[in-house]
Amino acid sequence: MFDGMDGETEIESRLENCSRAAILPVIVVILLAAALAAGSSHAVAGPFEDAQAAFMRRDYATQLRIMRPLADRGDATAQYQLGAAYFLGFGVTKDYARAASWYRKAAEQGLSDAQNNLGNMYLDGQGVPQDYALSLSWLNKAAEQGSPSAELALGWIYESGKGVRQDLERSYVWYSLAALGWSKVPAAFGSFPHGRAIVGRDKVASKLTPAQIAEADSEVAVLAARLPNPKQP
Repeated sequence: MFDGMDGETEIESRLENCSRAAILPVIVVILLAAALAAGSSHAVAGPFEDAQAAFMRRDYATQLRIMRPLADRGDATAQYQLGAAYFLGFGVTKDYARAASWYRKAAEQGLSDAQNNLGNMYLDGQGVPQDYALSLSWLNKAAEQGSPSAELALGWIYESGKGVRQDLERSYVWYSLAALGWSKVPAAFGSFPHGRAIVGRDKVASKLTPAQIAEADSEVAVLAARLPNPKQP
């Protein structure tokens, strides 16, 4: 119990008041950990397994030493990991411009996590000039691949009207898809962003009519059937 509030209400309150900018680094860490965990199925699994072990013991310098040669040779997953390292300042000095550069290399090869992160950087003007059109373009590319991170960002964009006409029904759709996507990711990776998507969806729903919600739910069902499932860490 917290000041008369039950635990669930307290968590929901904190999630609702947590800004998108504050959530983004958490999601970047989640995606980076997931990318490393998925490395065992990569064509060069050995280096990725070694990089994952280094990451888990917080030896970020070793992780980057292993990944950099692969990134230089054009490996999209390694390029993504370097982008995340520069974004977070893991093993290197934080450098948003370098982060965006590495993300772009991976995003242009179709890596959805890189597309999501680059889209968010254009949204905030981190390491690149703020550009809402480019932000929306990259986030939509990621969302089309079933990225719940991009769906969460699109929910916020249409809720706030940042760079687009505010559209609460569209926001509800994206938040709902994000909640569904994160629910399919193991809780160790997805519980926090899943909770944020639920809070965002419910907040928007409180401003819609039952008819609007029913229409949006129908669109969610259609899109959920068409979009691919998120990658499993």
